[in-house]
Amino acid sequence: MRVGYGESDITPPLGIELSGYGYFLGRKAEGVLDPLYARSVCFYDSNKTILIISCDLIGLRKDIVEQVKARLCKELNLSKEGIMVLCTHTHSGPATSNLIACGEPDETYIVSIIEKIVDAGVKAFKDIQDVYRILFIDSEFDGIGYNRVFGENGCADSRVRGLLIERVNDDPIALVNYACHPVVLGVNNMISADYPGQVVRVLNGLGYKAMFLTGFCGDIDPLVNLVKWGSGKESDVVKYGTEIANAFINGIDSAQLLDNYTVDTFEVNAKLSLFHLTEQSFYAEVKTFNQLYSDNPKIFKALNIWAEEKRRELGVSGAINSEDVQIQAFKIGKTLLIGVPGEVFTEIGSIIRNGLHEFNIMLLGYANEVLRYFPTAKEIKNKGYEGYLSAFLYRRIPLLAGESERMGHIIVKTLNALLNESSEV
Repeated sequence: MRVGYGESDITPPLGIELSGYGYFLGRKAEGVLDPLYARSVCFYDSNKTILIISCDLIGLRKDIVEQVKARLCKELNLSKEGIMVLCTHTHSGPATSNLIACGEPDETYIVSIIEKIVDAGVKAFKDIQDVYRILFIDSEFDGIGYNRVFGENGCADSRVRGLLIERVNDDPIALVNYACHPVVLGVNNMISADYPGQVVRVLNGLGYKAMFLTGFCGDIDPLVNLVKWGSGKESDVVKYGTEIANAFINGIDSAQLLDNYTVDTFEVNAKLSLFHLTEQSFYAEVKTFNQLYSDNPKIFKALNIWAEEKRRELGVSGAINSEDVQIQAFKIGKTLLIGVPGEVFTEIGSIIRNGLHEFNIMLLGYANEVLRYFPTAKEIKNKGYEGYLSAFLYRRIPLLAGESERMGHIIVKTLNALLNESSEV
């Protein structure tokens, strides 16, 4: 096994519109608290090569990811199945996703980051060095997050997981996986990677080449928002990021030594059922949300942009009943890194962990693109932000209750079958 690391600075220019926290805010970047990066780790064995890329961005459009993968496949002779492009989901970065009313993407910047993300991947590929050992970290601490949807009745995962790759002749590489929305700073006009950036800075200072991988945090916010939403300061970013980095370090002594470094790749397709949208039900739905949000002109405007788009789409297709979700998984020995293209609730992660309990599991959100929230049936029935309104902002149709849970079971069933097949080869 050989592993390499690469990074590129993707900090946007001042004046670019930032994304997150609300609708039609017109947040223009006025300064930089800390730079944004695309970071890449390459795993190479005699049979397969995989690239994991993590970007300090809110999310990426599908077309951006496809261009990045196509370039890397051509330049490095890789297969697209071996490349996973993730985002940390900072809300203090530029608009790079497909959200309605949450910042307009600057296409000049988009072109530049395609080049820089590819550059990070190429650097990691060229940096590969022999590995001495790989450790799987699973470290519990008090945590920095809480369940923002269900409060005390909801679950939150307070474990830091990750991989520590110790190389023979170069710095060790740390992949850190934790689940909490990077929204410590609240609404502001400063560029920042939020707490994931601090995790990396602390580990870099200790001699590691680090990458942060945001977990399933669709229902998890930082604790500072319990005091007052959006009240977080730069000092809170430092505090939270340092705590996560320390938890990773504290987990080294009890870490599991991987005895098999074999790399493999898997893909899972989940066809999920949506709220049945026909021309008749469409107008009923528009009427419902117009009644719900007519007193909020910004949401009202955003929802009517969605309505016009879907009206045209229905005119072509006649009905929209389902959606294909592509899940990507990498296997490194007994560790599975499972990437889902969206904002996944904690309970869905529990379904996956329980069903794949023989493996070390790292659950990764915002993988390859960001389709939508994947909320629990309870939240969908409640018609809260995550279960209802957010679907429109993502240019989607709400899921039927129970579909996120079904996706979790599909992931378990499919991966178990694929893993069994690969072990028999």
